[in-house]
Amino acid sequence: MTLLAEDLLWLTLDDDTGELLVDKQSLARALAGALLIDLAAPDRFPPLVRVTRPGEPMRQTGLVVPEADKPGSPRADPVLAHSVELLRQRPFTPEQAIHKLGPGLHNTLLDRLCSRRRVFRQSSRLLGLIPIITWPTIDRDAKNALRQPLRRVLLDAHQPDRRTLALISLLHLVHALPEQCPGWRRRVIDERAMKIREQYTDSTWTVEAVQQAICDRYADTYTGCYLIP
Repeated sequence: MTLLAEDLLWLTLDDDTGELLVDKQSLARALAGALLIDLAAPDRFPPLVRVTRPGEPMRQTGLVVPEADKPGSPRADPVLAHSVELLRQRPFTPEQAIHKLGPGLHNTLLDRLCSRRRVFRQSSRLLGLIPIITWPTIDRDAKNALRQPLRRVLLDAHQPDRRTLALISLLHLVHALPEQCPGWRRRVIDERAMKIREQYTDSTWTVEAVQQAICDRYADTYTGCYLIP
C-alpha cells in the first residue's frame, strides 16, 4: 500500500498541468501530518509512534514517542524508517513532530510517485526564462479510483474508514477537496467535510495538529513582516 502522504500529494496535483492546486507551505505541513498518521496507524503491530496517554510516568501528555524496536516491527519503507529516527532525537508534541518531518518530504514523495509511474516530471520555462517543473498524471484510472472512496463518503453518506477520513480531513484543510468532486459546488463539499470532521473528531488528532502547524506558519509570516528593516 502506498503511503497516505503519497496519496495526498498526488491528489493535490492537477491531472493535466501537474501544477500544485494548493499553497506549497501549507501542503508541506499536511504531508508531514499524513506521514505521522501512517506512523501511528493502528493496523501496525506495534505502531511506529504513538501519543502518550494521561497518567503515563515521566511523560507529558500528548508527546509523540517512538516505539522501541520489536521483532517483526515493519521497517521496510525507507521514508517511515527515516521518520522514526528523526522522532527519536527527543520527545515531540504532534505539532513539533509535523514541523520536524516536513523539510524535504515533498521532493521525496514526488520521486516515489514518479517511480510508481503515477506522474512524470515535465520541465518548461515561464516566458522562456524561468525554469518550471510540473508533474502531470500518467495513471488517471488509478487516480480516479483513489478519489472514489472520498466521493462515496462526501456524496453518498458512506461511513469512512480511517484512511479515507484522513484524506478528506487533510484535503479539506489545504482547500483541495472540491477538486476531487468535479461538478459539485465548493461550498457544498466544504460543508460536508466539516460535518464529517465534527462527527469523527476523536479520530483526527493529527489533522488538528496540522491545522495548528499551518496557523503557526502564517503567524510567523505575519510577524516577520514587522522584522524586516
